Amino acid sequence: MWTFIRYVRSASYDYRCGLTLSEIRSAIATYRGEHEGAYPADLQTLVTNQLLMDDSLRSIRSAADHVYVRPSGLTPDPKAVLVYEPMISHRGSGSHVLLIDGTRTWLDADSVELKSAIAQMERSTANH
Repeated sequence: MWTFIRYVRSASYDYRCGLTLSEIRSAIATYRGEHEGAYPADLQTLVTNQLLMDDSLRSIRSAADHVYVRPSGLTPDPKAVLVYEPMISHRGSGSHVLLIDGTRTWLDADSVELKSAIAQMERSTANH
C-alpha cells in the first residue's frame, strides 16, 4: 500500500514539475516575441513583466528557485539546458530540465548536459 502511495505522490510531483516548466517555457516564448527574440536576463524578469507568477519559480519539492541558464551567442545549441530544477529537489539524482528548443526532459545527475549547465551557472555567478 505505501509503495503505491509513494508512486502516486512521485508521479504527481513529476507532473507538476512538468507543468511548471511548461509555464516557464511559455513565458520565455512570450517575452522573446515582445523583445525581438532576446532572452530575458533572468527568470525574475518574467515576473516583473507579468508573464509568470512568482511562485512558478519555486521547485515543487524544495524551496529553491529553478535555475535559468541564459543562452549566449546568436545561435545557441537547441539541445542545451535553459532551465533546470535545483539538484536538491530529487536528492541529487538528477533534474527536470527545459531545453532551449522547448523540450522538457529528465537528465540524470551525471549527464554531460546537466553538468555543463551547472558549470556554466557557477562560472556566471563567480564572474558577477
